[in-house]
Order: sequence, then C-alpha cells, then structure tokens
Amino acid sequence: MAAAPVAVNPLAGAGGFTTVSFGNTTLANHELEGSVAVGGNLVVKSPSPYNIIHKSAGDPNYDLPTLDTVPVRLVVGGALDRAASTNQMVRVSSGGANETTPARMGQIRIGNTSGDSVAGRGAGVCVQAKPFTDCNEGNGAMIEQSVVKQSTGSVQDATAFNRLVPATAIADLTARNRAITAGELANTFETALVFSGNNAALNLKAGFTNVVKIDPSVIPTGDWYVQFGSVLPSATTPVVFQVTAKGGDTLRLPTRFDGFQTGGVDIYARYLLWNVDQPADSTLNVTSSGIVPGSWLAPHGTLRADITGKTLLEGQIVAKTLELFNTGEIHHFGFDASLSFEPSSTGTATSSPDPSGSATGTPDPSGSATSTPDPSETAMSAADPSATAMSTPDSSVSATGTPTGTAAADVLDDPSGSDPAADDALAVTGIDAPRSAGIAALVILAGATLLAVRRRRTRTR
Repeated sequence: MAAAPVAVNPLAGAGGFTTVSFGNTTLANHELEGSVAVGGNLVVKSPSPYNIIHKSAGDPNYDLPTLDTVPVRLVVGGALDRAASTNQMVRVSSGGANETTPARMGQIRIGNTSGDSVAGRGAGVCVQAKPFTDCNEGNGAMIEQSVVKQSTGSVQDATAFNRLVPATAIADLTARNRAITAGELANTFETALVFSGNNAALNLKAGFTNVVKIDPSVIPTGDWYVQFGSVLPSATTPVVFQVTAKGGDTLRLPTRFDGFQTGGVDIYARYLLWNVDQPADSTLNVTSSGIVPGSWLAPHGTLRADITGKTLLEGQIVAKTLELFNTGEIHHFGFDASLSFEPSSTGTATSSPDPSGSATGTPDPSGSATSTPDPSETAMSAADPSATAMSTPDSSVSATGTPTGTAAADVLDDPSGSDPAADDALAVTGIDAPRSAGIAALVILAGATLLAVRRRRTRTR
C-alpha cells in the first residue's frame, strides 16, 4: 500500500518570526509590525528612525517566539553593520501590544556586540557605537529597546539565532520550497489568473491546494487586481503562487485582492503562499502600490521588496537575504494552512521543527546549530524501507509558535540550494544505488556458477 501524503505547514521552520533571513537583512522601508530574525548582519538604511512594533494597522493576535521562555522581537546572528547603514536608529518598541500580555513584549538578542557600546535605556537597552552611551541620534546606526525590561548583559548571545532558527529548520524550509517547485504536493488543483484588462479572475476549487503559476515577465507592469470567484482562500483551500524567476526579475504584485478585508483584518493573508524558484544567490524584486496578502518562501536568493507608496506585505517572509525598501510596511500574519506533501519528496533529510514550544536547551558551546547525526537518523536507511526524505511534524502545529530546538534528523540540506545527496539519490525505497548494483552483480555471478556446474554434470554423464 502506498504511503499517504503528509500534511505540513511549510513555514513551520520560521519559528513564528515575521521575517527570517539566513544571511543579511536590510531595513529601509517604513516599519515592520512583527518580529525579525537575521542570520547574518542587520543593516538599517531608512531615512528616519525605523520602528519594529507589535501592531498598528495589522493583526495583534500573535505571540512572539521565545528563547529560554523569554519573548524575542529581534534576533541578529551577526552584528549591526554600522558601516553599511545610515545614521539611523532601529526602535524595537512592541508598540500596539497589550503590556499585560508578556508573550507580546519582546527583547533583543545580538550575536556580536564587540564593536558596540551596550547601555541601559529606559526599562531596556541601547546598542550604539563606542564610546557613546546616551542613545542619541547622530552617533551612527543604533538599536533601541527601551520598553521591555532587559539587562545589558542579556543582549549579546552568539547562539540565539541558531537556537531560534536551527540549521535543521533552515534545511526544512529549503526542502519545502524545492518540493513545492517540483510539483510534489498532493491534493492540488492547478488554476490560473485570467486577465481582462487590469482585472484578473482567479477561480479556486474548494478543499484543494490551488496552485497558480506566476511568470514575472508576463504579469502586467501597472496596477492590477485579483478577483476570486465563489470559492475563497481558507485553511482547507490554500493558494500557492509558484513564482519562477530567472534572476534580476521584477514582479509587479497585485494592487488589491478584492474582498480581502473583514472588519479591517486581512482574511486571505494566512492562506496564500508565494513560493519562489530562482537561481542561487540571484535577486527577485517585488513591488506593488497596494496591499498584498500572503507569505513568502524564497530560500535560495535575495528577495528585495522595492515597495512603492504605502504598500503592505501581510504574512511571513523567509529568504536567504532580505532587503526591504521604500515606504511600505510588513504586517505579521502567520501562515496557517497545512499542505500535503507526497511521501516520495526528496528535498532534504530533516524533520520540520515543532514550533509549539520554546527554543530551550543547552546550545553547542561553539555556537554551531548542527550536531553529529545518529547513524539511525540518516535520510535513507536500507534497513527501513519506509524511511522518507522529509519526515513530518505534528500537522496540528501552527506557524505562529516557537521552535523547540533542533529536529530529530541532523542530515542537513545546503541552504544555498546545492544538495548533491538529494540529486543523486534514488526515490526512497530503502535501498541505495550502489547496494542495488552490488546485489545485481551477486545474482548474475550466482547464476553463472550454477550454469557452469550443470554443464559440467552434463559432460560427465
């Protein structure tokens, strides 16, 4: 009997963060309502102080990722790159959160503050250039978190990013992207945008993952609008926009999805996924002049949002490198649909992390998020024909939680997009190619020996 498809939230590895970059993040748009995880360095290029808040116009009903039970709104694996930044401040204020709800009041963690002066500021801290301690604008790029109680000694943590977004999570996010791109989703219905002028009709099939292929070169370069038919996006009818980019492309996003708001809240954002297939380390520019619902999964290259006007991207964003420009905003809406993946998917050898708990546990003193895998946890085990390349987390888990640390299997995919092991492997059948060849050779040898014995017996009769 064939194995059943497995239901997975493809953004579970984001650990509940609004934006995740495996490398650097540049903040140069208007503001961000949510949380930020930066694997590399943080660059701020906004023309005015940059605000990371909880809610202004978006949805306030989300909790922050936690590290050792402490809510975190900004984590940087590297440093604040002051040389690449403008002379501005990043204000991590948790504004718009209910201060009586601690799960929505976040601290900051920076991997390397060796070039900084970390001083107290209000209830919290300020990270600024040496030798300054007053957190005054004009002294170079700085990060201020003055609302939530925090000690100066808690700011630097070289392991924080790797515990909140472990290497297994990065590998899994990359694998989900590849599997979706390769058409390895089950229970899908392929549909298309049907343009009439600047209006695009989009008819969905209820109860299926609706897949819409997007080629940036054939999308209108001006304002355009999406109109759904009688079936609307939902947790059981998610929509995947499969974007195929050549590198250096600009994708003009819809100006509006008709009927996307109820009571001022985006009702589509949690159920739309923009899955990006692009050459390794290339850049996809996305732009719009309206409100664009949906989360983004672009683990192979740079996602640059040249957001024009008061554009809002409402969802989560995962990219190898993330650049947010112009005057738009990012609003947190956690992706909240499970996609059914075929069990033969060979994107990577990792479990999706369980985002239901907190990133606790003792980190590797070296700061590395990887560990030596148990031989029993390899991707394809000859002893276990049922082994699959991507094992499944609890399908009831929502992407709005926080990770519990590394997943079970530590055989990792390369986040750069290179995965020779997966490319060279057979479908997961419990036996690899060299072993198959060896068995075949033994069978042939045994047959030849038996034939020789029979001929000898015939000659001697």
